[in-house]
Amino acid sequence: MPLQTRILIWVSSFFVAWWWAILAAPFVAWFGLKFAIRTNPAVEYAVDHYKISMPVIGPILRKIILSRFASSFAMMYSAGITVLDAIRSCEEIVGNRPLERALRKAGQQIAEGKNLTAAFQDLSLFPPLVIRMMRIGEGTGKLDTALLNVSYFYNREVKEGIDKVQAMIEPAMTMVLGLILGWVMLSVLGPVYDTISKMKF
Repeated sequence: MPLQTRILIWVSSFFVAWWWAILAAPFVAWFGLKFAIRTNPAVEYAVDHYKISMPVIGPILRKIILSRFASSFAMMYSAGITVLDAIRSCEEIVGNRPLERALRKAGQQIAEGKNLTAAFQDLSLFPPLVIRMMRIGEGTGKLDTALLNVSYFYNREVKEGIDKVQAMIEPAMTMVLGLILGWVMLSVLGPVYDTISKMKF
């Protein structure tokens, strides 16, 4: 039998014999990861870092978090809360360990006398747009307005990014299913064609 037919038979036998393990594996992996995140801070940090670094989805998640940070910081700043207290509150709001650690470091630098823009500029996790708008807000005395503009801009980009991802999913799934179907047809019909071609009439 051709190689692709033997592989198909092996895959079919594997699924028949281990279907229960295949169904259980995602749930076991999910709960195992949840347990590791709760018990090991290093795992939680690595998972959160991967979330904002992975292709396609990572930039969208990062913009969602930055939009949440900008709008929350602007609201607290406009209410008269000090910059340090606002940053401490935002540490709990962002919900991402690398960004939480970055905010904590920025707060420490500000407490030591560094201005807001310079403190955030030293952190690689915050993009140039956030730094630029902070600089404008500090210069004009309207930091809350500048950060609200950041939040509005990122919310719009998140919506556009989600629309693009949704538009990519359908063609990708069609291509994957087409490849699987083509492989199955080749594996099933290949031996039949070889047998017929070798027959002598």
